[in-house]
Amino acid sequence: MLNNPYYEITKTINNLPVNIIIHPISPIQIIEAHWHRALEISIVFEGEVIFYNANKQKRCQKNDINLTNCEEIHYSIPQYTHFDDKNGGFTLQINYDFLYRFLPDIDQIYFEITDNKVRQKLVQCMYKIYNYYLSHLDTKYMRIYATTLEIIAILYEQCKKKRTIPSTNKTKEIIQYIHQYYQTNLLSKDVADYFGYSREYFSRFFKQEIGLSFKQYLTYFRLHKAIQLLEHTHKTNDEIAYEVGFNNENQFITNFKKQFQMTPGQYKKSHFQYKNVK
Repeated sequence: MLNNPYYEITKTINNLPVNIIIHPISPIQIIEAHWHRALEISIVFEGEVIFYNANKQKRCQKNDINLTNCEEIHYSIPQYTHFDDKNGGFTLQINYDFLYRFLPDIDQIYFEITDNKVRQKLVQCMYKIYNYYLSHLDTKYMRIYATTLEIIAILYEQCKKKRTIPSTNKTKEIIQYIHQYYQTNLLSKDVADYFGYSREYFSRFFKQEIGLSFKQYLTYFRLHKAIQLLEHTHKTNDEIAYEVGFNNENQFITNFKKQFQMTPGQYKKSHFQYKNVK
């Protein structure tokens, strides 16, 4: 039985039915495909971010938004090349139970933003929420609540479509399997065999569903786990390499440098210098 840590109820702030996640500008991209019942909207303030939602890719630049529907498999890859004190954007997560109270048909629909005027309305709402969040207004949370309702109304009135494609449960099981066994010598043929696919079909299926090859995604996820160890432990590169599933230290450093244009040691040094200055 695979563990499922992804079907969570979104955390909330100050008893509001939303969660706000601020995204710093950093050259290190954390990539982990996941899903949840919350509706999620992200806005980009600086640079470019590539979003993957239910096997669709979208590039967002300054003042653009990305919408992730309830239970869609999704992840993002920021394209930053440096650390900066500026915020690169933020994500608004709207609690599923709250949505269901107002939209009892939420499980039968999804939202798609196709009109640029509607997109601009939503961008304005996102900026309002961000400014309220950073403000010292006594009524800031009331205003965030009201603007969240405005976003829901816009989406429901102007972006609603009937959900015709069921959620990809098999893809979710595969992602869970990778996240559970990434530390082992995990090969695509082993995963294909476990789920009853041929290797060729599995490779096509995975790339179509996730937007990356199996090997690319597994490498990204291992690097994501390695970054956590670099930031929160004093383990050596060799120890980290084996802990996250790389064959040796050299393979770990090579993949890290290829992805982030710096070695793990350089990242650790620049990361802590940045944190100390900040």
